[in-house]
Amino acid sequence: MRPRIRLVFSSENRPRVHFHTSNHHKFLQARSVFDMCGLHLTHFRSFKDPYDEVYEGGRSALLHEAVSQVKHVISPRSIFFVEDTSIRISALSGTDEEVPGLRAKEWFASTNFDSLDAELKRTDDRQASVRSDIALHLPGVHPVLFSSETSGTVSEGPPEFPANSSHPWLTPHTFNGWFVPHGAGCPLGAMSFEESLEYDFRVKALLMLLDRLAEYTAVLNLSPPAYDRFKRVGREPDGQRDLFQTWKEQSIVAVIGPTCAGKTEFGRQASTTDNIRHIEASSVLRDLSSPGDTSKDSFELAKDLLAELGPDVVTRRIVEQVLPGSREDTVVITGLRTIEEIAYLRRRVNAVRVIFLRADRRTRYQRQIQRARPGFTGTIEEFRERDKQQEYFGLLSVGKDLADEVMENDGTSDDTLENFRERTIAVVQGIDNVPGTVKDVHPRYKLSKERLYRCLAALRGAGSPLTAGEIEVATRRKGWVIEQRNVNQALRKYPEFAQRKTWEGANYRYQLTSAGVAYLSQREQMAARMGDRSVLEMDEGGEETMRDGGD
Repeated sequence: MRPRIRLVFSSENRPRVHFHTSNHHKFLQARSVFDMCGLHLTHFRSFKDPYDEVYEGGRSALLHEAVSQVKHVISPRSIFFVEDTSIRISALSGTDEEVPGLRAKEWFASTNFDSLDAELKRTDDRQASVRSDIALHLPGVHPVLFSSETSGTVSEGPPEFPANSSHPWLTPHTFNGWFVPHGAGCPLGAMSFEESLEYDFRVKALLMLLDRLAEYTAVLNLSPPAYDRFKRVGREPDGQRDLFQTWKEQSIVAVIGPTCAGKTEFGRQASTTDNIRHIEASSVLRDLSSPGDTSKDSFELAKDLLAELGPDVVTRRIVEQVLPGSREDTVVITGLRTIEEIAYLRRRVNAVRVIFLRADRRTRYQRQIQRARPGFTGTIEEFRERDKQQEYFGLLSVGKDLADEVMENDGTSDDTLENFRERTIAVVQGIDNVPGTVKDVHPRYKLSKERLYRCLAALRGAGSPLTAGEIEVATRRKGWVIEQRNVNQALRKYPEFAQRKTWEGANYRYQLTSAGVAYLSQREQMAARMGDRSVLEMDEGGEETMRDGGD
């Protein structure tokens, strides 16, 4: 079970949830999971232990007492949860006793790997398990408990990997650095974020919590026929409406780029700042697929769904159903695939910026190897093929021309990763002169000089498929003449914009696609914004060919 967006969280009313913890890394992990599921999580900061950990009564008693104490710090009318982690090392535990159990934090601080390893070698038993227990507080309701456990072994050697600066809970400096989940090939702390989602004990418990919160959200948004209303004597308790949040229009930052350019990392880093929410487009797309359908890879799934539901279905779903449930000032959307998605955003939302994240292929290939995702054989040929698959949808091959800003991301070390985080936040906040970023990107040529634009505009003007020779004639009439051989050269390079088919059993003709129409619209809008009137000036008939961008 992996995090996926739950569209119920985009309803008009949704819970405002607080995580009460003094462990900032634990909160960052929880917020990452909440963001992936579409619900905002607030950190109720505590600079000391938020509650007394009384171990004698066991897990349930500890959590109930924690909730009781926190209610005196945060409003009892709030929705909040607490979490506690426990460890069981088989060789040190008995039938009725877990060691270190709930005292995991104190135990880990007072031991080291070598001493534990020596003790485990005497028993030849390295089995261990880690458990996460969560208590959710709802006003007027007994605390609701969730728990999940991951079994595994203590690693054969001490951790020799660096801490993950992007996801600091994945580290050699906690028991995660010693713990190897069953089925995994390395300690939990050494995994990538994506890989850890399958094994992490806390992620499993958080997803159980989110499932329950999704049910509560559905109830919050029931229509009147689903419930009875009773008149209450006196007024409602103060602050009751603070339990849910309502929509306001946000600014949108759409981040596009090739595989492994760092788009998802951009969104995650941006969302570490208050009032910024990250939405991953692929998560929205997966939610549109049939439950349990695992027969298709991500490319085939996206190809089929976009063909069936429309090339702008992801942004339609985000704007119509996800954004109305957000209260953040800025929403970062990563992983869009089509020009139609960009066009829909710019048409429906007032404040939209498109960032093209660029990295050279060798850097991206090295990142792909480090991710070691299932199905990847490790060859550069396969990686090139994945690039071609992504270009099939239309956006990436011309993404730089349609972007408002271009940001470089060729770094791979931890130092450059921290630098990337700082640049990411600065770009989202609209700060000028961010190193490695170019604003107000100008295409290399004016529209009247661009072969691709002129060919596609000729097809649009004809309103029907044309041969390369007929396109040459059409461009000659406009004064944009492109010779037949250059027509073929331009359009065969971008098959996603003009399909080449045989018509009437003989001649090859080019037919404009919806992606081609969207490309023309977006390029013309950007050209007009930058003062490029070259197409208008070259139109011999005086007919305005610049469109208003409407689809």
